[in-house]
Amino acid sequence: MPILKLQSANNLTELAQRLYGLSPQDTRVTAAVNALAAANPTLPADLSKLPPTTAVVVPAVSGLTLAPGAVSAAPQDVDFVNLVRFVGDASKRIVAAAQSGTPPAQGSGRAAMLQRFADAQQTLNGSPTTSQPVDPTKLQAQLKALTDNVDAFVKLHGG
Repeated sequence: MPILKLQSANNLTELAQRLYGLSPQDTRVTAAVNALAAANPTLPADLSKLPPTTAVVVPAVSGLTLAPGAVSAAPQDVDFVNLVRFVGDASKRIVAAAQSGTPPAQGSGRAAMLQRFADAQQTLNGSPTTSQPVDPTKLQAQLKALTDNVDAFVKLHGG
């Protein structure tokens, strides 16, 4: 799914019309609006208050293609596949270092870094949790799974 800049739209109906090149009378507007709402559940009803650079996920809608003007709205400053590659490379380096058993230059620094990483993972869940001690084996397995997922994503989407 492409990720485009919002540019200007007062609501999802206007956005759908612009992105898919639909007229107000087109019966496919409802399907496009529903798909946009499902792909972007955090968008408010009043889009006019959002900055024009707000990222919007544009889902595929059966029988519709992106309007030529919508394609030019794609953010040029964000390359998602390269960002995913960067995360994957970092994960691979962490897993390789853990598997090699090479002690870090500062032993206590590595433990502190891993603890901060584990604490940050908890905040990504969105629910309040308490800090948990790092289980190096579990963390290594999670990073390996992340690395595998990144490799699969890049293979599928990044060529």
